[in-house]
Amino acid sequence: MSDTDAPGQIDARGGLGQDEIATAVLRTLLYADVFGYPMTLEEIHRYLVGVAATREQVAAALHGPLLGPRLVHEQPYYALAERDLHFAQRRERGQASGVLWPMARRYAHLLAMLPFVRMVAVTGSLAVDNPRAVADDLDYVIVTTSGRTWLVRLLAVALVRIARLWGVDLCPNYVMDSHHLGMTERTLFTAHELTQMVPCYGLDMHARLLAANGWAEAFLPNAVDANLSCCIGLLPLGRALKGLAEWLLGGRLGDLIERRERRLKIGQLSSEAVNAGTLAACFGEGICKGHMHDYGRRIQSAYEERLRAAGLAPIQVDE
Repeated sequence: MSDTDAPGQIDARGGLGQDEIATAVLRTLLYADVFGYPMTLEEIHRYLVGVAATREQVAAALHGPLLGPRLVHEQPYYALAERDLHFAQRRERGQASGVLWPMARRYAHLLAMLPFVRMVAVTGSLAVDNPRAVADDLDYVIVTTSGRTWLVRLLAVALVRIARLWGVDLCPNYVMDSHHLGMTERTLFTAHELTQMVPCYGLDMHARLLAANGWAEAFLPNAVDANLSCCIGLLPLGRALKGLAEWLLGGRLGDLIERRERRLKIGQLSSEAVNAGTLAACFGEGICKGHMHDYGRRIQSAYEERLRAAGLAPIQVDE
């Protein structure tokens, strides 16, 4: 998802709070409205906020007397009332995603060929087919073997610079190793990013990532299964080159590069994060989370504004 819109004027009071599923559907559509993102029935069911319900229960709530009049529907999408313009936007962005996905898969394949990479996943707006344009960034999450986070980041940055020569903006801005899979920022935004990501390589590691972040189930109980629509494998030549690079960089040389990059970049990037005023970035041994714009905080603020307008409070999740 991307972009934010003004909050919708929809009042959840007057009895809707008594219907748990209808209220959960409303919470879900309010979150999607932050991005100007009408949802299908299947999407509403998968990303239903805070409540585990069946597809049939969600469908009944969408067309029920409490919620139905407060929504607009243009097959196959649902949105808040007076958000009709978002239907055309969703279709336009869907067309843009059709252009971007083949490119995203190609670069995911190249990232997967880097030594010590064990998972590559597309995240951000493209993961939900909502890029602003065909020139939108390609966002990736990368998981590495233990002790090779900063070496992999160095190689990924080299690929970023090469791609830029072709007019492609790659953003592998979240790199972690297999010992740092747990995410400390436990919010609805992070739960969405986690469950929406599309693994392109490394299904076993992706399963470990989901298992390490079981807290997300409290926010999105229907979305904890893996999203497996973009899985690829390496060709024999790619596997051979990857294995050779890991053999060359698996010992002292790799350790030296890892220590050097970690020492240089943690200080540099941490300083940039302070200057940017972000609390979302995190840099350390085994993790490079370069979220310099604190996008999640802005999204959470916009969502809470919509909840207040609807007479709802954010769901409370035990730490």
